Amino acid sequence: MPRRKLLVPFVLAMAVLAGCIQPDSSDPVCGSILYEESFSGTGAGWTQATYTNSRTWIEDDQYRLEVLEDWTYVYRWNEEEGPYSNFCYSATAWDLPDEKSNGFGLVVRCADADNLYLFQIHAESGQVSMAKRVSGQASQVVPWHDHDAVRGLGEPNQLQVIADANRLQFYVNGELVIDVLDPSLSTGFIGVAGSSSDDGPTAHAFDDIVVREYK
Repeated sequence: MPRRKLLVPFVLAMAVLAGCIQPDSSDPVCGSILYEESFSGTGAGWTQATYTNSRTWIEDDQYRLEVLEDWTYVYRWNEEEGPYSNFCYSATAWDLPDEKSNGFGLVVRCADADNLYLFQIHAESGQVSMAKRVSGQASQVVPWHDHDAVRGLGEPNQLQVIADANRLQFYVNGELVIDVLDPSLSTGFIGVAGSSSDDGPTAHAFDDIVVREYK
């Protein structure tokens, strides 16, 4: 299916492999594993429940998130692991087949739904963005923009975040797509996110979550 250029509402690369490299450096920045989850078991710490606006569950060794209401963002994070300050966080993510497409991705330094960084991709339009919520106030740090690193509908995308103090770097399939300095949030939990627009429920899958120390 050809990609459509969409105006997506406001709402990283393969750290599963041991050798993630910071741009302009020959030294590995991602060290030993602090936490990993393949969802082949109970998925301890990851909410599995149905609410008015969303549903989360584990199926086929994947963590699945369905957004049930229009114009909604849903965040899920694991409070049993972390919090983390400086780290490398990676996951595989994709739209579920036969579902509507919208933004999905990773949350980091998450204290609660009102304090977090959000990194999203949109597989259908081939776009990426980065936003934050601080004390309940949402703002877009890096607007949605095209990037050819994003794979299309239903295809797995390797997402990664490297957090080093105020510097946040976001990768898609091994390519650096966003590099920002932001001092708003210094520590928190890791999680995932999905969003919807006005064309019905969306559903996304996440797998192979790994958090490594930042060297």
